[in-house]
Parts: sequence; C-alpha cells; structure tokens
Amino acid sequence: MQSDGNHFDLRMTLLRLRNLLMMLGYARRGVGLRNKRLLFFLASFGAINPERILLRHWFQDRIHRYGDGKFVEVILRLGGTPVVFSLRQGNEGDYLVGSEFARDIYEIPDFTPESILDGGANIGLFSIFASAMFPRARLICYEPDPANFEQLQRNLKVNGIRSEYHRAGLWKETTTLYYHSRTSRTGFVSEEPSQVTIPCIRPEIGPNCWLKLDVETAEYEILPSLLNAGDYPRWITMEIHHYKSRGHFLTELLSRHGYTLKGGEDKSVSYVNVSAFRNRA
Repeated sequence: MQSDGNHFDLRMTLLRLRNLLMMLGYARRGVGLRNKRLLFFLASFGAINPERILLRHWFQDRIHRYGDGKFVEVILRLGGTPVVFSLRQGNEGDYLVGSEFARDIYEIPDFTPESILDGGANIGLFSIFASAMFPRARLICYEPDPANFEQLQRNLKVNGIRSEYHRAGLWKETTTLYYHSRTSRTGFVSEEPSQVTIPCIRPEIGPNCWLKLDVETAEYEILPSLLNAGDYPRWITMEIHHYKSRGHFLTELLSRHGYTLKGGEDKSVSYVNVSAFRNRA
C-alpha cells in the first residue's frame, strides 16, 4: 500500500515537473525578462483546472500587477516577429484568451492564404497571430461585442496591422439578428430577440481562404450554409461548442465535403478546437 502511494507521489511530481517545463517553454517567446515572466503567468493561468480557484486567483493577481492601470501588455515573438498582446487589466476573459495564444493552441496552414477571415475576433489575438504568420494575406475581422470590438481595434493599431474590421456577427445569411451578452468571452448572436440588434454577414470565401470561427454555436448555422453551397475555405480553424451532444454533426459534414480534421478526439468534452483542411481539388 505504501509502495502504491510512493508511486502515485512520484507520478504527480513528474506531471508537475512536465507542466512546469511546458510553461517555461512557452515563456521563452517573451521579449526580455519582464515579458518572459508575464508570459509564464499567462500560460499557467489558463492551464490550471478552473476548480483550483485559489491557485487561479494567485496567477491572475500576478498578471494584474504588470498592468498600467488600464492595460496589461505582453510582447512576444510569433514566427520571429515581435508582437504585442494588449489585454484589459483585470479582465479575466482577456487573460484566458491571452493564455490560449501563449500556449500556442492553433495549427498553422501549410500554404500561404490569400485571405484570413476572423469570425468572433474577440480582442484580436488570433488576428495578430495570423497576420504575423502571413503578413501579406488580406485580413477581415468580425466581432459583435462593442467593448471587445474597441479592444480589437486597439490591438490592430498597436501592432500596425492593416485589416478590414466590422462590428458584426457571422451567420448563414446576411441579415440583422440579436446580440446576447454573457461575458467578454461568450456573447453570441441568435434569432432570439434581445434589446440589442446586430448586423450579421454570410462570409465570402475566396481562393486559399483561412476561416477562423469562434462564434458561440453559430458555427452550426454558418458551416452548413457554406459547404452545402460549395463555398470551401481551404483551411478552417474552429471552436465547436456543445461538442459532446452535437459536434458529430459538424465533423461528419466536414468529412463528407472532403476535409481532413485535426483535433477533437475526446468526444466527451463540451467544446473543442479543431482544424480542418481541404486540398484544392
């Protein structure tokens, strides 16, 4: 019994050491010691189980201390290019989004996109990431939340990124719908009435298009509309919501239309990030 306990302690120690080394690896992309430390705190914050409330608060407080009273800004290298992630100080949603990009969760297309469509752009960190990878691609951003849209514009400006940006949602058709605000990470558009109307756009898919969707269940409206009409993004980066109960609908749809998927192996989770790519033919 004691031997089993020792083995468990050893496994836990090795797991913690592995996680620490991973966070230190992510932190190496920070420009200078200050940004390396901040990147370590950001990466760690999002990787901690939400149930570990005290530990998450500790990391959140460390991130907060790097702010200037309004923003926390971290400088890191993406593809060899220094970029700035500007996060609203004290905004847990921004810190979580920053953590995702600190941990490098997105697959990069194996071709050079002509256009990049950022659906559900939030505060613009994906746009910064994609622009650093493919600076000559046409970048178009869509974000319905007014506060996030303002921070999106700030992030694009701070990084000198030329982009088209629209305070709008994406949908299966171009129309006017309703915006429902939950938090800075989970506002959504739907046909259910609310006090806030929002223009919604059916995205135009050109050749060699990289489409990113983080649209809080609107992917179940947008993707079938595009694929069934033969509008095929060459690469799709997408967060699928309600994955356990409904995700198979989208993964099967993508497979039927000739896409190869990466990610989404765990069918029991509520949401998941996947990449899907399709050859020209």
